[in-house]
Amino acid sequence: MNFIALTLASTLGLTAPAAQSPVPLVLSGEPLPAGGLVTGIGAVNVGNYNDWLVQVTTDDPEHPSLVLRWFGPWKQLGDVVNQPAGATIAEFRSFSAEVFGAVSWIARLEGTPGGTTDDEAVFMENMLWLQEGPVTGFVLTNLPEGSRWLSFDDVRCSSNSGIVLFRGHLDDPTLAGPDETYLALGGLCASIGQLCNVDRLVSEGQPAPGLETLIESVRVSPATAAIAPSGTYVVWSCDLEGDPASDACVYRLKGFTGQNQVLLAREGSPSPVAGKRWGTLERIAVSVNSSGSWTLRARLDDEDPTTDTVLVKDGTVLAREGDSLPSIAPQVVAGFGSGPAKIDEAGRVIWYARLSGQGRRSEALFLDDQVLVQTGVTEIGGRLLVGIGGGVDAMSLSPQGDLLVFKGTLAGGIEGAFTMDLSER
Repeated sequence: MNFIALTLASTLGLTAPAAQSPVPLVLSGEPLPAGGLVTGIGAVNVGNYNDWLVQVTTDDPEHPSLVLRWFGPWKQLGDVVNQPAGATIAEFRSFSAEVFGAVSWIARLEGTPGGTTDDEAVFMENMLWLQEGPVTGFVLTNLPEGSRWLSFDDVRCSSNSGIVLFRGHLDDPTLAGPDETYLALGGLCASIGQLCNVDRLVSEGQPAPGLETLIESVRVSPATAAIAPSGTYVVWSCDLEGDPASDACVYRLKGFTGQNQVLLAREGSPSPVAGKRWGTLERIAVSVNSSGSWTLRARLDDEDPTTDTVLVKDGTVLAREGDSLPSIAPQVVAGFGSGPAKIDEAGRVIWYARLSGQGRRSEALFLDDQVLVQTGVTEIGGRLLVGIGGGVDAMSLSPQGDLLVFKGTLAGGIEGAFTMDLSER
């Protein structure tokens, strides 16, 4: 990997390749500027200006993981952070770019004053936003005095506005119990990247919108909530108290008060598949755009494990396990991985699938019903693509839908992060 050439190309605005074929960004086995080799690919992310980010593992025992950005190396394990003083990065978690391209990220730290009681933090670039411990420092917040942050499980920035989605655990002294899962929206103001307010919109122990039951827990794993590029819409999910046959829900929230909620799916209620009801809605994945169009991958109440998962767009089935499409026939969809189907501002959907049939298995990425890349078929740089990442952060789509970044494996066991220009699709 030639980082000098790569940086020059990015500086000239060439982050999106000119052709529609995938192009490598980072490959395992390539040297890093500070020494050592790339050994694997972690999370990938692309922002509003096609400014990409790739987390990699390395063979350097001093810095076993680092984050590469379009202009070169960005941060690595062991780096000292500006705040809290003397702390270093021990673990990277979620990454998300905001409207001006600055990256928010979650870290576990070493060397904090309180040890494990204050070692989780949320940053915007080098600026400390939130740290495990007392909720302080905001111009506005609806959290009661004495509240404490206990964990930060996910942070997602809207890419076209100053709205940020937070989820995790906190201790609200006005509610019973040691901690509560929550969903909150933050707002940026004044200087770029300054977090001025955080408002909790939904919380464990509160009434479920439109239902006569309480929220048992807000789901906080990365794929179970999403924020639109405009920040206007949020899709989120929760478990409910009461009957286990109907104790899971998926909602779409509009606005910033938490009052305008639409129930998209509830366990045990009718699904878009005729004669089938929604299943547990536990291992779901969601996405939403600025028009409020959404995607949901979830399980049906179906005893057949080969047909029990469905991908839905705006309440209509886009694909279901066991089904085929003209672009893959006679193969059928055998699974959708664990990540979300990404919906862009025009309503196009990029999704991952495992395929089976004709005595072979493969993987593919789709744009709506058309194959973009497929293992055993697509070549990148003269090597056959033999694996595609199907995890939560294995694929990222720019909000406008013109650049896709995805994880994959080439023949010979070479892992990589790749870009694909979709602007002419």
